[in-house]
Parts: sequence; structure tokens; C-alpha cells
Amino acid sequence: MTVIKTEALVLKSIPFKETSSIVQLYTKEKGKVSVIAKGARRLKSPFRGYLEPLSYVEVIYYHKPTREIQTLSKIEFIQTFFQNSTEITDTAYAMAVMECIDKFIHGHQKDERIFLLMVNVMKFMDSNRDFIKEAFIYFLLKISATLGYKTDFSTCSVCKQPLKSALYEPSTGRIICRRCADFQERVLLLRDEILDYMRILEKVDLEAGLPKFQLAKPSIDVIDFLVSYISYHLDFPVKLKSLEILANLEFNIEEK
Repeated sequence: MTVIKTEALVLKSIPFKETSSIVQLYTKEKGKVSVIAKGARRLKSPFRGYLEPLSYVEVIYYHKPTREIQTLSKIEFIQTFFQNSTEITDTAYAMAVMECIDKFIHGHQKDERIFLLMVNVMKFMDSNRDFIKEAFIYFLLKISATLGYKTDFSTCSVCKQPLKSALYEPSTGRIICRRCADFQERVLLLRDEILDYMRILEKVDLEAGLPKFQLAKPSIDVIDFLVSYISYHLDFPVKLKSLEILANLEFNIEEK
């Protein structure tokens, strides 16, 4: 048995038995890890209040390779994101980041680049509430590239000619020009302004800020496109509950 001390982000927490919790963490040292916080739901537990999603913490836990669930020993806050937020939209996008890591990353798949990306995006979101959606689009682009599925918004994946506007084929995961499209397949239009924005985001420094995402005309949902693209390359469908809640909320607002 090894004692592990590491920074971590709390992805989710699930009640276990009468007083304990199973907590999913994404750690800097060991990647995605599940720990049991014994007695965490007791009123006087030292873990109480630390195990909510969006918490950036330092943990000490006992690691045993033969166990799927490790034992949490100690936890301390580094930062709590969106602690005082009353905006459901803000929290939904932040929770979507946690969901992505939970769904995209295998257990113990350590990658410090992913951990730092999460921390930096969460800090940016928390400090720049008017750019929450842009930060999530940025996150999807960067996590896709880090996982080895970098998108190419410059050239057609078939003929390699430069792209102005493009089409995305969900069934093949390809971004292609109109000449190479098989219109018997379902395709999504990526207009030139979408491609331009994606190209900018790929190169931007998050610390310098993000450009606002605005479309002159109705278009496909860029987040849906990026999640579809990542799903294709992961080879399983990804549905983010946080974004479904957000979509239902926006629909209800429009109905009123």
C-alpha cells in the first residue's frame, strides 16, 4: 500500500451506505481515481463540505493496486469554483467540463496536460463569467487535441485542398469540402465564420482572454459538433447531462 499526496479536481460524489461517499477525482499524479470517504456524510466528518464537484483540492489517500476504490485519508481546499454563483448556465458549463473528463478519460490515465487544462479553464470560467461558453468550446478543442484527435480546420481531409466553408460527416468524423461530400450521408455545414473562430481558438493563449463567439446567421451548435467529433474518435456516444439541462432551460426561456 502506498500513500499518495496530490492535487485533484472533484468530478462527482455518490452516497455510499449510510454515511460514506464514493468520490471520483481527477488527480495530477494518478489521473482519474475513485476513493471512498468513510463517514463523509456525518455532521462532524473532516471530509464534510470538501467533496462537492467543482472543488480543487489537495488529497492524501491510500493506494492499493489491487483495489478499484482507494481510501481517502485527508483533504484540503485549494479553491472552490463557482462557490457563490446563482446562474444555472455558468454552473452547467463548468459541470460539463467535469463530465467530459469523467467520460473521456480512462481510470489511471495520467496526463498532467489534461489536469492543467482543467484547472486553467475552471479558473478562467470562474473569473470571466461572460465568456463561459467560449471557454467550454476552447476546452473541447484542447482536450480533443490532447487525446490525439486534433481537428484540422484548414484543409479537406479527403482532397487536402484549403477549406473556406466545410462539411462535417458524423458517420466518418471527417471535415471535408463540398466537392468531396457524399450527400447521401448526413452532413453538417461548418460556415467560414465557424472555421475562422476555431482556428483562432486553437492558437489563443487563455491567459490573454478569449474572443467572443458570435454568428451572423443561425448555424449548427458548435458544442454539439465538437462533442460529436470527439465521440466518433472515442468510438462511443457521449451525452453530457449538464448540457441537456442547459438546452432544456434555454428552450423553456424561449417558450416563455
